[in-house]
Amino acid sequence: MRLSRSPLNRVLVLVLLCSVSTGCSNMEIQVVPVEAEKPPGDYQLGPEDVLFVSVWGEEDLTLEVTIRPDGKLSLPLIPDLQAEGLTALGLRDEITTRLQEYVHEPNVSVVVVQANNFSVFLLGDIVNPGQYRLRSHTTLVQVISMAGGFTDFAQPNGIKIIRYHDHVREVIPVPVNDIIKNGEVEKDLWLMPGDTILVP
Repeated sequence: MRLSRSPLNRVLVLVLLCSVSTGCSNMEIQVVPVEAEKPPGDYQLGPEDVLFVSVWGEEDLTLEVTIRPDGKLSLPLIPDLQAEGLTALGLRDEITTRLQEYVHEPNVSVVVVQANNFSVFLLGDIVNPGQYRLRSHTTLVQVISMAGGFTDFAQPNGIKIIRYHDHVREVIPVPVNDIIKNGEVEKDLWLMPGDTILVP
């Protein structure tokens, strides 16, 4: 879904900025300064991700499966297996451990067929605002490029990322002009699933 460029889009951004600055909800809000980041580790699985699970020599245990909204998946012999937050290798190890009760020395592989869990949202003075599903780790500047860049009215140094972490809403100001025009790449941030990017 993509939002069209309209005054309504700008109003939505102002409303979100208002809620961030005035604390309209009961959720704790923290303003987080930009710091240099290391690239994220391996992709963490989440709801709606589609996986191909293979157990060598066991056709009944080899299938394509989707992670449920509760973060779990169902496999033969393992009806409720927590997958959210694990990497593909971590899930492979967990399946191997759980199957050892039923299969002698199970040889398991897990492949991510569709990475549907990683979505971010862009609102405001951006050429193509809307929801973007990312297939790999992506920085703020990269996703802005994917969205066609800024409109003529954008204020790149006023950008904020809204991020929810451990039941806390974080507000992360990012001076994108410093990154693009001054080459201060250490200020570019790696995006996380569910991030909302507000472009005033």
